[in-house]
Amino acid sequence: MNIILTSGVLLIILSIVFRKSKTISPYWGFLIVFLIMGFQEGVEGDFMGYKQEWQIFSTNSNAEIRTAETDMLWQAIYHYLAPVMPFWLFIILMSGFECWVLWIVCKKYGSREYGWIGPILFFFTFYMMLIEMKALRQGLAAEMCMFAYFLADKKKRGWLWSIIIAVSATFIHTSAVVAVPFVVLQIIMVKRERERMDIEKSGRHTLTLPLILVAVYLVVYYLKATSLGGWLTSMALIFDSNSLASYLEGEQKYLNNEVSPLIIMYDAVMVFLCTWFMQRTSRRYQILSIAAIIGCFLDMLLFGLGSLPRIATYYLIYDVLVYPKLTEMVSHKYGKPVALVLTVFLIGYAIKTSLPMIVGTDGPFAFASYHFVFSN
Repeated sequence: MNIILTSGVLLIILSIVFRKSKTISPYWGFLIVFLIMGFQEGVEGDFMGYKQEWQIFSTNSNAEIRTAETDMLWQAIYHYLAPVMPFWLFIILMSGFECWVLWIVCKKYGSREYGWIGPILFFFTFYMMLIEMKALRQGLAAEMCMFAYFLADKKKRGWLWSIIIAVSATFIHTSAVVAVPFVVLQIIMVKRERERMDIEKSGRHTLTLPLILVAVYLVVYYLKATSLGGWLTSMALIFDSNSLASYLEGEQKYLNNEVSPLIIMYDAVMVFLCTWFMQRTSRRYQILSIAAIIGCFLDMLLFGLGSLPRIATYYLIYDVLVYPKLTEMVSHKYGKPVALVLTVFLIGYAIKTSLPMIVGTDGPFAFASYHFVFSN
């Protein structure tokens, strides 16, 4: 039995059944996400590499691991935890933290009416749950940055803890530096507009800005398909070998890969809808919409660059907040049938990104060999 696919189908069915429940949180689906992430075993790739390194550290706390020297917090985790707990327990604890962050953030800022869409998107969108099951460091860093975003709203030194957590995430995985500007933006907006945080935007809105951003998106796509590859190579060469940017140089062999037309269509539509939504919503969701739009650009821009698309996770993760709230606004303005079409569009595309990997048996991104850690 394909455990991930079965669990995903069950998640969709139960989410639809419980979507109008007043007693069950719309974000209960993150419990299924936790079960899949926290009790995983048998999937090849990065996960098994981390497991092997953990086993080495369990007997020799002074061993060296493959991570860069700057990822010192991850090395500290190996150094102090591997000798005192098994790897499966560490995965359960780490996954529990990640799902807890998703839960509390969605519970505070998410949609009550359409919030059930969020866990489904996280479960099926490839650069969310599935990639975090393999890229353990990057997954932990992404949820730490989301937690930093959450803490920025706290009145008592929330901004300080937010900065500490965001910076700490960069010492788990260097790529987290791409999320730090968004966290800083959130801190600035909270300090300046706390008293207006829940006030809806008013005034006349046109389609000019959404259309402009879609045009910019298409121009960036054109540049990626033509001259941007050479520019990325030049940029990579000016950095040291351990920097994030120099990682681009090692991935240049993928730059000639064409972006899937489906990615272009989907992200262009979402850029338009998120911009439309941004003009009509509260300050809170204006910031989140910016993250979602950045995620769309990164999804297109980094496609075909080996492991670099994982960087988009730091912004795509906020889709679990924005897209349900967007669907809610569409429902209220244009009716539930239109919202249903949007829901099918969102979930259908998410499944499209992951289904080949969920049912696959060969290659580093195959998940059909998944089984629970205690099933052996």
